[in-house]
Amino acid sequence: MRVLFVCAGNTCRSPMAAALARRVLGTSSAVESCGVTAVDGAPAARHAITVMGEKGLDIGSHAARGIDSLDVSSFDVVVALDPDVARRLRHRGVDTNRLVELNIADPYGNDIDRYRSTVSAVERELERLFPSKTKQ
Repeated sequence: MRVLFVCAGNTCRSPMAAALARRVLGTSSAVESCGVTAVDGAPAARHAITVMGEKGLDIGSHAARGIDSLDVSSFDVVVALDPDVARRLRHRGVDTNRLVELNIADPYGNDIDRYRSTVSAVERELERLFPSKTKQ
């Protein structure tokens, strides 16, 4: 299975979600992330790196990339992390049968506790989206 997580800037939510999903789905799945308004090469947000480190995951070498750098049609599941991102993806012609719309607020510019709550929200959604994988 190929899964793509999409947020706005690809510095917070989608790289955190992708790292968590890689852990849940294992090596049998390909998991990537991007942003609809990403600045290519931007680093992950400092708090995102810290919070993922608390989870035992390293996203310190993450470099943001825009959605145009990927063939979105090659993914089995495209996860939009908020309704605006989902709207933009539908406008771009992403297959709605493959699109999953979440409602996870962007923590960018907020304190580390907001990042922690964002990670908790992502973990709950991963349990809902991939229940057979998270119960192992």
